[in-house]
Amino acid sequence: MIKIKNVIYLLVNLLISLLVFFATKSFNYSLIYFLISSYLLWIYVKSNDILTFLINILILFLPAYPTLRILLIMYNQSLLSSIINLVRDILIVMIFVYAVYSLLYSKKRSKVFNSKQFTSIILFFLIFGYAFILSVFSNYGSLGFNGIHITVVPFLLYIALAIYPKKINLKSILLNFLLVGGFVMLIGFYFYFSKPLIYGHLLVYYRALTDDPVYAAQYSRMVSIILSPNIFATFAGVFVIVLIYLLSITKRKVVVIFSLIFAILGIVALILSMSRGAWVAATISIIYIIIRQFKFKSIKTLLIPIIIIAGILLINDTNYFQLIEKRFDSLLDLSNSSSYGRIQIWIDALSRGNRIIYGYGLGVGGINLIHFPELSQLLGIEVLDGYYIKVLVEVGIIGFIIWALHMMLIWPRVYKDYDKNLIVLSQTVLIFYLIQSIGSNVLDFIVVAPLLWIILGITARKEKAFDVLII
Repeated sequence: MIKIKNVIYLLVNLLISLLVFFATKSFNYSLIYFLISSYLLWIYVKSNDILTFLINILILFLPAYPTLRILLIMYNQSLLSSIINLVRDILIVMIFVYAVYSLLYSKKRSKVFNSKQFTSIILFFLIFGYAFILSVFSNYGSLGFNGIHITVVPFLLYIALAIYPKKINLKSILLNFLLVGGFVMLIGFYFYFSKPLIYGHLLVYYRALTDDPVYAAQYSRMVSIILSPNIFATFAGVFVIVLIYLLSITKRKVVVIFSLIFAILGIVALILSMSRGAWVAATISIIYIIIRQFKFKSIKTLLIPIIIIAGILLINDTNYFQLIEKRFDSLLDLSNSSSYGRIQIWIDALSRGNRIIYGYGLGVGGINLIHFPELSQLLGIEVLDGYYIKVLVEVGIIGFIIWALHMMLIWPRVYKDYDKNLIVLSQTVLIFYLIQSIGSNVLDFIVVAPLLWIILGITARKEKAFDVLII
């Protein structure tokens, strides 16, 4: 049913779009404003709940964040580019605060956690709280605060969704994610094959390897608006896993057809990202969800995208195929410069005396360390690509054992009267992240780390009182 207030909101958006057009003399700006504001209205109508709406806004913002930040830098809006760095954290804190507020005024407070979930949360804050204090007392507190930004804040989503006492509109969240993900994939293909000048300019500012946008646009790895191949590969992997989940629970032919089409696009995009770790993680994760969710007859349907993808790769430009083949051959070649250099950095970090027993502190192994070259030289540690090694260096051996226990307790389990399909989806996404964490800090990636905690948080909700709306 169409509500009058929504119609009024749409008309106001149209009026503001016209004002934007007359003010800027740009049809493109006014059209972009109208489309975004109308999509926000659609999200609001579909959400039926404030927390679900905030989650959907976060999902919309995350993949757009890198490009928005670079565009603001390109147009000398340094203040706005600094502010946009905080938007993700502000949204997450808003979600957390609203969930806590809702819980305090609910009669379901006694049904929030089981003992394993509660223990895992306590262990998380115990480990990283200790690591933060260690950073502060070691006189590199700024690294500790950055560690809170990239490691601790996203975890608040898990807590918020687990304790929220109202129903969450999962259908709205998944549909929004798939629409946003589909847009990101399509833009990725457009950038990768058409190589527009704006794409080159974005890469010039983001990668800082050349001043020539035409040359920068020839970048051999697909990145879309996310601009980083490894982060884009993680996003594409989650996108494909969710589509396979959708294929396993729906019988509507239209949904099946569109899911297959975009699953093919997602897998090809994942391949063209040239992210070897994501390839391995996605392959194992997809096999896991297929075994858990599909019968033998259904698996035949999934052979269709595999055959199509193989055909695309065979008839595609030979240069692209050679790039993929070269990356694939380097998977098990530990002597190549990338793998050897990463392993050598790990060995150096782990052989720096007895501090590895109790750790160096939060943020020491993170990307922000590149801004502190003197500290890096003093500690003998470089930026660590590999989340397990990073955690081990930051919290020490004992802390790492506690962190591993925390991750084991977080493993999604089936509760009474709960949706088993959703649990399998959550397990698959967690497997994907854990495997990719061997060679990258995927749990610290600003764009994709929240996606994991959103999915895990939803499946941490307990029994019927914390049920969700399933597609």
